[in-house]
Amino acid sequence: MKRLAVRDRVNGIDMPRTHRCRVAGNSEAIQEEGRSPKRISVDASPSVEEQDTGSSDLVRDLLAVSQLVVKTRSHVAREAGVTAFQYGAVLAISELRSVPVGALAASLAVSSQFISSEIAKLEMAGIVKRRPKEHDMRGSMIELTRRGRELVRKNRPMREAVDGAIFQGATQEETACYRKVMSIVRNNCQRALNG
Repeated sequence: MKRLAVRDRVNGIDMPRTHRCRVAGNSEAIQEEGRSPKRISVDASPSVEEQDTGSSDLVRDLLAVSQLVVKTRSHVAREAGVTAFQYGAVLAISELRSVPVGALAASLAVSSQFISSEIAKLEMAGIVKRRPKEHDMRGSMIELTRRGRELVRKNRPMREAVDGAIFQGATQEETACYRKVMSIVRNNCQRALNG
């Protein structure tokens, strides 16, 4: 298989995309069973549908990379004694200080029911605590306990080393480009879910 690299423009940014196809040059003949030799030339340009954005390839790559990032970071979570998702929730709570369940669910792109069950597990482990919202007894605020803050502090060097390894070799310009594209993707996904 020969890989033919094609570049797409997504919101003004060149993004690589790879097509796989079996290539036989015009000078090479392919013998089919019981037939005369055929000469085959391959048009490596994307189809009409692919010319627009190449979005299917990009989404597939994004999903694959997301899974790899979760796997790469999962040993940090294991060291902390929690799941990868719970560790992400703990980090989000740490950054937001004190956050309503709904806002935490939105920031992690999960349902309020799912985050509530994960928060209950973290609460049982003594990592987070709930307190009633001021002026609104229907909801609660989530914050880290002393043990939760210590967990984040203790695991910070390992997490930063892993995060640095994930982006190793990327320039500041590439990192800025990544942030811009991820912001666009996040906004588009939220719009699709809400619309």
